[in-house]
Amino acid sequence: MRKPIGLLGSLTLLLTLVGVLAIPGSSGAAARLGGKGSPALITAAGTVTCTKVKGVATFSPKLTRTGTPGGDKFQFKLATNHCTGQVGGGGQVITVTGANLTITGYWNPTNSCAGLATDVLGTNITWKFHWISSPGITATSVLTTGGTPWLPSGAIYKFNFPQGGGTIGASSGSFAPVSPLTASFRTAIANPCAPGWGPYPTTTITSGTFTVN
Repeated sequence: MRKPIGLLGSLTLLLTLVGVLAIPGSSGAAARLGGKGSPALITAAGTVTCTKVKGVATFSPKLTRTGTPGGDKFQFKLATNHCTGQVGGGGQVITVTGANLTITGYWNPTNSCAGLATDVLGTNITWKFHWISSPGITATSVLTTGGTPWLPSGAIYKFNFPQGGGTIGASSGSFAPVSPLTASFRTAIANPCAPGWGPYPTTTITSGTFTVN
């Protein structure tokens, strides 16, 4: 006749089952969160060119036809799935297919339509590239200074770098030290400064390109 399992035996059995079931789940969670099961990102070198860049730019204060005293702070949030180049790292050939780019900074001395073409970017404009690649590579951070980015182009304005003397400063991550960095983004900001121009708290980036080396 089988003896009934006592309270101590039941508790031991329960703990054993919990331990067996918890191990696979814990390992899976660690892998998804970048634990020991996740491959390390590679610091890449080479050249990447990206096209069909789209996104949104935000301005503070908003751009108006006559403007307000002072310059302007801005942020560009951009993305593309159209990148190509010759990239390597860690003894591997790396395929870069896309990127997310955030640019933050300021320019002086105006935030008016009439002043855009002569506005000058400030110091430590931050460019942060997060790459879509196989295998994965580290992000790229670049600081730039100066340049007159706004260029009238037909019925709209483009935002270009290093137009007008922009320079590259410190950089880190993949492709560092970065030189050169070139970019051109087509906005929806109207040209010329006709009555009723703006205001532009934001603008869409309808197309663009950039190269990082």
